[in-house]
Amino acid sequence: MGEYVFCALCKRNVDDGKRHPFTKTHQERVKEVLRNQSEQYAKYKHFLLDVATISSRTKQPDFYCTFCKVKVRPTAKEVMEHVRTFACLHIFEHMATAAHHERVDAWFKTNHGDFKLKKSHVISEKSIGKYRERIRKKTEELDQAEQAKAEWKRRERAEEKDKETRGAQVEIRVEVNGGTYVLLWVSDDW
Repeated sequence: MGEYVFCALCKRNVDDGKRHPFTKTHQERVKEVLRNQSEQYAKYKHFLLDVATISSRTKQPDFYCTFCKVKVRPTAKEVMEHVRTFACLHIFEHMATAAHHERVDAWFKTNHGDFKLKKSHVISEKSIGKYRERIRKKTEELDQAEQAKAEWKRRERAEEKDKETRGAQVEIRVEVNGGTYVLLWVSDDW
């Protein structure tokens, strides 16, 4: 009889040692865990390609990383800044860290998961670089839109102020035969 080893996935002590990860029940649990993690990630994956900003009132999603055994939450800085926040940024940054990559490798080795599926549970430096570039472009777009909106509001206020002065008195000075005449004109539709 082999030495007892605790399998965290099966939540039991097993005595078949190195053979346990190859058993049918263990492999089914591995597939179930990977499927659940993939489903959870799939909810947010579209934000990786289509960068979206969210308002400060919108709650960022929490994400439980099975491999790191940690709940990934937005940082307090992101929550408190009340500036532009990008949807699921904290999730993508976590999945791109070297520590996450190492833990995914270790998890797959320990539990004998299909290494072809490993790629879908990490984000490469290249992908996160492209994502950050999309964020930069989106920020520039939003800045330009805010500037255009501010300019439009400034012009609108100037027009309103101009209308107010037009509706007031208008003084016209006319010189006729050496004399100066002052005409006061009051009109609302000048």
